[in-house]
Amino acid sequence: YGSLLSGICLANAGLGIIHGLASPIGGFFDIPHGVVCGTLLAAATKMNVEKLKAQGPKGMLGLKKYADVGAMFAGKEAIFEKDLIKYSTILVDTLEVWTDTLHIDPLGIYGITAKDVNKIVDHASLKNNPVPLGKEDIKKIVLSRL
Repeated sequence: YGSLLSGICLANAGLGIIHGLASPIGGFFDIPHGVVCGTLLAAATKMNVEKLKAQGPKGMLGLKKYADVGAMFAGKEAIFEKDLIKYSTILVDTLEVWTDTLHIDPLGIYGITAKDVNKIVDHASLKNNPVPLGKEDIKKIVLSRL
């Protein structure tokens, strides 16, 4: 029942680049879905935050969502617009620490190499990602976790 509800929530909320990469990676390689998502989380979040910052005022709504989570991690209940970059950075830093602390395997452990990245990126989906990403951006995410 929990899995059903989770699937319904994800289907309605939409999936971003992490799940957009998890599908081709899981299809091409024998790697657990949770490992793919977990290992890409910090790198994908970092890329999304960088792209939202670069959009200036247009990216502030998306950046605020990331900053709100970073603020929760920092023990803050409310944040001001001037703190969006600070708290979105806290979120990214926290996710990177967790990736290291939890020893989440890099993709290379499962036989994925730099030679495989173009094939993966060509089959990735950006549906519902909070910001558009180019192929080079997506390659950077995957390469960072080899």
